[in-house]
Amino acid sequence: MTCTSIRWTGALLLALHFAACSSVRTEGHPDFVLRPGETFAWVAGSPPGPVAAELPWDEFRAAITHELEARGLQVADTEEADVYVEATIEIEVVMQQNDPNFELYVAERYERATLALELTRAEDPDIEWSATRRQRLRYVAHTMGGLAGAQWSPVEEERHWELPDVVRSIFARLPVAPDQRQ
Repeated sequence: MTCTSIRWTGALLLALHFAACSSVRTEGHPDFVLRPGETFAWVAGSPPGPVAAELPWDEFRAAITHELEARGLQVADTEEADVYVEATIEIEVVMQQNDPNFELYVAERYERATLALELTRAEDPDIEWSATRRQRLRYVAHTMGGLAGAQWSPVEEERHWELPDVVRSIFARLPVAPDQRQ
């Protein structure tokens, strides 16, 4: 293997790692767009879970509202809105196995947040467009031994939320009307 192919392989693996950690998944009608002058209203979604008090719910909603207003939409009462907005945050603990030849810890547990956004046309009860993004928040435990009978050591880390960046990455996938493209 040449140095050039090693560099390309390393660059590809690095790109795949970041794509896997921060990919945005979207669904919706291919012609769905938001237009300046439309109005939106927040609708009550499912509760964000048992750790609701620990979630930056207000910051998440504020970042979404900012992105909608930046696209020319205006907040309205539910009865007058053109678009309904629903957002959720879920947190789960995930185990990651590492290669013991290259990592200090054989396995680690980390919290992963799934942030979801759904936009629905007021005149249509079906979801018009939705997006989800997963984000690693913090490591919570690791082990240096094998997984069978592993002794997990707790890790004290603060959650690392990147909500404005996460919301921007979600809205970057929102279709833009042909007359709004730059």
